[in-house]
Order: sequence, then structure tokens, then C-alpha cells
Amino acid sequence: MQTRFGSTTNNEDEADVRKHKPLAKISEQAAQNIKQLEQDLKNRNHGSGAGESKRLDIRDYLNDEQKKQVLEKTKQLYMKLPKAADDILASPLNWGPLIKHEVLDKVARPWIGKKIKEYMNVEDLNVVNMVVKLLSQRPTVQQLRDKLKGIFDVKTEEFVVKVWQTMLFEQMKIDEGLYAQAQ
Repeated sequence: MQTRFGSTTNNEDEADVRKHKPLAKISEQAAQNIKQLEQDLKNRNHGSGAGESKRLDIRDYLNDEQKKQVLEKTKQLYMKLPKAADDILASPLNWGPLIKHEVLDKVARPWIGKKIKEYMNVEDLNVVNMVVKLLSQRPTVQQLRDKLKGIFDVKTEEFVVKVWQTMLFEQMKIDEGLYAQAQ
């Protein structure tokens, strides 16, 4: 047998040592669940024609009427959302439900990453983690401004307004029960 570095060896035991351990077996129920999910995904992708992979989402299993209701409620809430910076920043946030529903990880983290990439032309995970950690400490608007001023410089106010508006919108969705229905 030839080794990686070109020398040869006749020792078969050495080859056995390099083999991996056998994979763990999964239960029949787990195997059936995996097969069912794969089949559902294949059936949904087959209809698209492009073969693109879709992310599984609980909203895919809502019937059309439920989807329309959730979409309509979301549109109504968006229309109620303050648009002026002063109105947005004057609105208090109830951090408890936002943290309970994991909004910081599910919504804020990807949104913050996108905004940081937009502002800095690179998605810096350290900055994303720092901002999410700061939000998890339930800051006031002024505390948020003060902490982020050194990072965003002239874009600080714009970023704070947009973060606050995003959190406010998610809070409104939680208050209306949309998180229980769609997420």
C-alpha cells in the first residue's frame, strides 16, 4: 500500500486505524420524519421548475385564507407604524415579549447584518453580535445612540431610527398575535 507521502508499506493494520468509526443509527421514527420532510420539500420544489431550494417555514402550511389574514393584518400594522423619526424614537418598546419571542435572533440579527454590510461594505459579525448584545440589555434610545456613535459615526441616528422602527413593528406584530399564527 502507498501512503500519502509516497512511501509504501505492507502493514494492513495501519490502514485499519485510519478508518472512521461507524455512524450512529437513528430511530425509525426519526428516519420517517426525515423522509416525509424530504418528500414535502421535493414536491414543493418540483412545482417551481427551477429546482431551487426553499426554506421550510410554518407559514407554508397555513391555508390560503389564513395566509391572507396574516398578510392583511401585517399590512394594517405597517400602516399604523410611525414613519417620522421623532415619533419612532418617542415610542416605548416592551422588551419582554421581543426577547421571549426571540426577535433579536430571528429578525434583528439578520437585519442588522444586512444594514452593517450596507453601511460598511462588509458584514462584520463582531459588530452584529455587539449590537444584538446591546439590544438584549434593553437600552433606551439615548443609550443606543451613545454606544453606537463610535461605530456608525454620521449614520448613527439613521441606524438607531431604523432599528427602533424594526423592533417597534415586531412588537406590534406580537401584540396582535401574529407571532402565534405565523412564526
